[in-house]
Amino acid sequence: MICIMVLVLVCAIPASKAAMIFDFKHVDLLNETDLLVYKESKNIRAVFFYTRDMPRLRAFFKELERAADFLDVYGVKIGIVDCSEVEMMEKIRDCSTSKAEKFIFIYRDGSELLTLGLDTMFDVNSIMSNMLQLVLLREVPILQSFDSLKNLEDNSKGQQDIIFTLQKAIGTYEHRIFMEVAFAYQDKFKFAVATDAAQTNFFHSASLDAGNALVFVLYCRDANPEDKKCHSLQYKDKMDLVSLARFIKAITLPRMFDLPGDGYDMPFNFKETHIMYMNYNKDSQAEVKEAAEKLLKAFHGLVAIVTVDIEKVDLSDIHGPDMMTAPALGIQLRREADPVFMKMPWQENNIYNFIVQRLHEGLDKENKAPSQEDSIKEDATQEDVDGEEERPVNIEEVETQDDQVAEAVFRLTARRIPMDLELVQALTDRTFPSVISESSLLFILFYLPFCSRSMAFLRAYGDASQQLESKNNQLLARVDCHDWTDVCRENNITAYPTLRIYEAGKVLRDYRGPLDKDVVVHTVKLLQYESPVTLTSVEEVDNFIKGISSSGAEAVSNSSVLGLFDDTDKEEVMIFREVSNMLRDKMLFGVVTGLDSAHIAARYGLKTPLIIVYKRNDPYENQVVYDGAVETTPLTDFLLDARIPVLPQLDALLFPQLYKKGQPFAVLFVDEEPISKNALGVLRQVAMTKTFPEIIFCWMLVKGMNSLGKQILFEYNKAASPPALSFVTLRTCIRHCTSGPQFQCELGPDLVVKSCLWLYLAQRGA
Repeated sequence: MICIMVLVLVCAIPASKAAMIFDFKHVDLLNETDLLVYKESKNIRAVFFYTRDMPRLRAFFKELERAADFLDVYGVKIGIVDCSEVEMMEKIRDCSTSKAEKFIFIYRDGSELLTLGLDTMFDVNSIMSNMLQLVLLREVPILQSFDSLKNLEDNSKGQQDIIFTLQKAIGTYEHRIFMEVAFAYQDKFKFAVATDAAQTNFFHSASLDAGNALVFVLYCRDANPEDKKCHSLQYKDKMDLVSLARFIKAITLPRMFDLPGDGYDMPFNFKETHIMYMNYNKDSQAEVKEAAEKLLKAFHGLVAIVTVDIEKVDLSDIHGPDMMTAPALGIQLRREADPVFMKMPWQENNIYNFIVQRLHEGLDKENKAPSQEDSIKEDATQEDVDGEEERPVNIEEVETQDDQVAEAVFRLTARRIPMDLELVQALTDRTFPSVISESSLLFILFYLPFCSRSMAFLRAYGDASQQLESKNNQLLARVDCHDWTDVCRENNITAYPTLRIYEAGKVLRDYRGPLDKDVVVHTVKLLQYESPVTLTSVEEVDNFIKGISSSGAEAVSNSSVLGLFDDTDKEEVMIFREVSNMLRDKMLFGVVTGLDSAHIAARYGLKTPLIIVYKRNDPYENQVVYDGAVETTPLTDFLLDARIPVLPQLDALLFPQLYKKGQPFAVLFVDEEPISKNALGVLRQVAMTKTFPEIIFCWMLVKGMNSLGKQILFEYNKAASPPALSFVTLRTCIRHCTSGPQFQCELGPDLVVKSCLWLYLAQRGA
C-alpha cells in the first residue's frame, strides 16, 4: 500500500509583524479544523509552523509552491496554516513550539512520527526527494548496513529483481530522480536506497566516484535460494529521469528476441534503445546463441539483443550487406539509422571490447546534447524569459517521446476517453488455464500497460469485442504481462502486443494481421466457420461464390476459394484441406467432390481438379484460376497473392501485405478530375496484362492537403500534382516518372513501360 502524504505548512508570525504574503496556487491554506483533520489522517501528513519572517523564507515558499505542483502527480498535497493572527496563535499550540520555525513535523493517525529540518528541504529537489521517500518508506527502504542489503538479496531470490542505489545523501537531485522512477515501477521491482559508501563493497569494481550516485540491478527473480549471489549489473548512463526511466523500462522488456521470418515487429524502439544485432546461420547458430546468453548478463537493460537467422530474414536492404554475414555482431545506437558491425574476428574479447566502445560512443554523443539533468536542476532555481516556470519531464512524458503511436495514446488518455473492455475478460494466473480449457475458440491479447502499441491495440480490441458476441459468450480475453509476468513467461511471450489464438484448449496460431478492429472482427468470424465448407449442391456453390454462407449470412471475407475435385483426386483434396486450414483466418474455403464437381468445372471449360479464387472487392478481376500443381507451398503462395486486387488502392491496412512481397511499387497518385480517371484506366490496362509480375501496381487518392496520398506524393516530389506516377524501390530509391498535363496527351501503356518501368528492368539487367 502506498502511503499518500500531504505536506501542511502552518505559518505564523507574531502579531506585531506583517501577515504572511505569498500567492499560493498549489498549496492549500488551512484553518484550525483542517489541521486537526490532517493530523488524524491515516496517511502521512507534514506540518510546518511558521512563527516569524526569516531570511530566505520567501525563496523557500517559492520552492515549496513548485514542489506542491509536481508532487500532485504522486498524490501528495501541501497546505499552509497562517499563524500570524493572534487568534490563530492562541488556538494552535504548535505555533509557539520552539522547533516550529526550523522544522517540518510529520504526523499519521494523530501521532507525531518525526521532524525534518528546513536545512534538508531547501529546494524543489530536496523537498520532492524527501517527501517521496516518506511516501515510499515501506516500498523503498533505506538500508543502513552491508548485512541489510545481503538480507534483502537473500529474501528476493526467486521472487523479485532489485533496483538498488547508493546516494551521497538523501534529498539530492539524483535521489529525487530515483524516487520518481521507483514510484512508477514499485510494483515491478524491489527498490532500496543506501548512503553508506562502504556498501559498494557488495559489488565488484564499484565505487562512489566523485560523489555521484550509483544504481545497480540485482537479478534475483531467476536466482535460486542456494545461489551465493544474484547476478548484478551497474547502470552507467546519465542520472536523469529520461535515461533512468528508459533503462528501467528496458529491463522489463524481453531479455532477448529472435527476429522471425515473417516481418513481425520486434518489441524494441530504435529511438529509445541501443539494439545489438547478432546474425547466425545453421552452422553458427549454437555459437551465436551461447554468446548472446553471456552478453545478456553483462548488458541487459543497456542494449537490446536481437538474434537474426540470415537464412530466414533478409535485412540487407534496410541496413546493408553486413546484415547477411554470419556470425556477425552490429550495434545500432539510439536514433541512428543503421548498425555498425564488428570487423574483428569473432572472439570473446573482441566482442566485449567492441560493445563497450560502441556504448561509450553513444554516451559521448548524447552527453553533447542538452541534458535533462541540467534542465531540471535549472528548473529548481530559475524561471524562463516569460516568467513562467519550466516543468520537468515526468514518467508519462518519457514513455511518449519520439513515438507517434505513443503520442496518440497519450492524447486519448489525457482526454479521458475510456476503453470499452467490458466484454474482454482479464485473465490471471489462476483463471488463465481454466478459461482456455473451457473455450472452443478464444483470442488472448498479451500486452504491457506502458507499451504504446499495446495500449493502441487494446483500445481497438475492446471495440472489436462489442461487435462480436454477447456477455454470455466472450471470445476475446487479455493478460496484463506487467501484472502477470509468470503467465506471459510460461507462454513464451516475447513481443508486445501478441494476440494468440486458442482452439479447443490448444494454441492454434499467433495473429499476424494489422492491429485493427475490423480485421480482428473478420478474423474471429472466419475462424468460426468450418474450413473448408463441404458444398453438396449447385445452389450452395452459387451462394458460396456470391459470399452467402449456408446459414444465409453474408460472408466475412472478400475472398473465397472453391476447390472442385472428383473421387480420384484424393491427394489433391488432402492438400487442399491442409492449405485451407492454414489460411482459414484469411479466406473462406469451400470444397466440392464427386460428379457435381465435374459439372461445375465445365462452366469454365475446365476439368477437375480445379481451384478458383473469387474476389468480391476487385472491380477489374473478380476471379482467378489456379493452373499450377496442387502442392502445399505453391498453392499457399498463389492464394495469398491472388486475394489482392489487380490494381488496389494503397492504404495503411493493405500496405504491410504488399510490402512483405519485397517488390518495387508503381504508384499512381490521382484526384477526382477526368485526367486522373484516364490515367487510372491506362495503368489498369498495364496491370491487367500481367507483363510485369514482379511489380506492384497500385494507386492513391490525393484529396486535400492533409490526405495521406498528398503527403506521400509531396515526399516523392514536392512539385508534382495529380495525376502522377512514381516508381518506388522501397528503402533504396524513389524515382518520379511523369506528372501533370503530360499524362493526358502522352501517357499510354507503351509510354509507361518506356518512361518508368524500364528503370526496373535496367536494374535487373533486362
